[in-house]
Amino acid sequence: MRAGRSARILVVGALTGAWLAASFPAAAAPWPVTADMTHPVDTLGLYDPATATWYLQDSVGRTSAFEFGDPGSVPVMGDWDGDGFDSPGFYDPATGDLVRVDDPAAGAWMVSALPAGGIPVAGDADGDGRDEVAVFMDGTVTGAWEGTTGLPAAADDVLATDLDGDGSDDLVLLAEGSWWTGGRAVELPLIDPADRAVLGDWDGDGSATLAVFRPRNAEFWLYWGSEVAGGITILPIGSSRMLPVAGRFGMPHGDPAVLPRIIDIPPLASGDAGQAVARLQTELAARNLYSGSVDGIYGPATEYAVMAFHKALGRERTWDWKPGDTDLLLEFEPTGYPIRWDEPDRIEVDVGRQIMFLILDQEVAAILPVSTGGGYTYYSERAHRNVSANTPRGDFELLRYSPGKSCDPLYGWCIFDAWNFTQVYAIHGYGSVPAYPASHGCVRIPLWESARLESLFFVGMPVHVWDVMPEIPLPTFDQTVPGPARAGKTGSAGAYWL
Repeated sequence: MRAGRSARILVVGALTGAWLAASFPAAAAPWPVTADMTHPVDTLGLYDPATATWYLQDSVGRTSAFEFGDPGSVPVMGDWDGDGFDSPGFYDPATGDLVRVDDPAAGAWMVSALPAGGIPVAGDADGDGRDEVAVFMDGTVTGAWEGTTGLPAAADDVLATDLDGDGSDDLVLLAEGSWWTGGRAVELPLIDPADRAVLGDWDGDGSATLAVFRPRNAEFWLYWGSEVAGGITILPIGSSRMLPVAGRFGMPHGDPAVLPRIIDIPPLASGDAGQAVARLQTELAARNLYSGSVDGIYGPATEYAVMAFHKALGRERTWDWKPGDTDLLLEFEPTGYPIRWDEPDRIEVDVGRQIMFLILDQEVAAILPVSTGGGYTYYSERAHRNVSANTPRGDFELLRYSPGKSCDPLYGWCIFDAWNFTQVYAIHGYGSVPAYPASHGCVRIPLWESARLESLFFVGMPVHVWDVMPEIPLPTFDQTVPGPARAGKTGSAGAYWL
């Protein structure tokens, strides 16, 4: 069976039961726990090619970590000696060298040569109970399964498992968006080209199902059937640079460890694209800083989310993802807003940091960048006097909603989806939301956010605008803390302009 990938590699299979046990802490596992290891099931592991470090967890939940391999190598797992447990190996895509071992501590490495630059796959091709390794490249297989016909010219993933119950493993390839074996389609969940997959018998029922490692999320999605309807367990482990492995691991060898989770996001800027941007978008969305699609494009929606993050932390207000930001993001918790026990749904506008908190059911549902009144004085042609561009501070509530675009007939500039909290000032979408206070007094938010908030705001919703977070006394025992009660929206009576 087997694991991993080079251009793309996956493995299913089984680690030698003779490996030494230490004081390994057990962790909760989604698979059946078999404390005596008499009936183990396939479990998941990780390989870090940057450090050649393996993280393997047995079906009891004990995890070990050890180094084996060369940096940049690709992991393979297989039952090399037929003892019923999987052991590690690694393939060097630059040289084609394959190194396998039953026990890394004992040595006795087995070295063989395979074509360089291919996708390794391990499995029991002939049904003798021992796994071998083959390399797929340019529509052909070298090693086990050599001579197999009907293969696609290229594949994104190559796996091996016993599909028909005859005791020997079959090749399963992901090509052109579908899984194939022997020229026919295989019913397995489809995966994104950036994801990495392994197969295994996670529940001991004798059938192999898919586990998909999603690098951008640092998550395993463990499928319990051939389709999504069979159920999915999501395990937050790994990092964007790690490769998945799977197999029947015996007693752990190496140092006690936990399966790591590392979000690896390099510095990024507007115009960047790819998996690193997708990882950033995913992590920002998980913290209610980003509401756009995870498309891997560092565009305006990502820029504004990064700006909100920097504002919330009081850091330099930049649109770029800076060195050190990732570490801060992993520890990020929304802070600096008051708890109002009698208002489970409300809006808090922090003028000092230029951000807005949307609180629903006493939980932060969104953190948005805003631009409030710029504090300058300007001459109003409509009022025929000088007017100060200040946002009023205090406690308000949403008075009315003006959907869509409202344009000033005198000046021509337009606002979008305005929610008035006074007769003059509103929270509204605007084409420009700079890092600093710039408006005439309204609270500007990005256009796409104003459209999204239509379903979350309501007339009568409390709005609080402040420079420094107010201190709210705790409720006394004779006070009743109400639950959420949302009113309906009221149409606009027309925009007010200064």
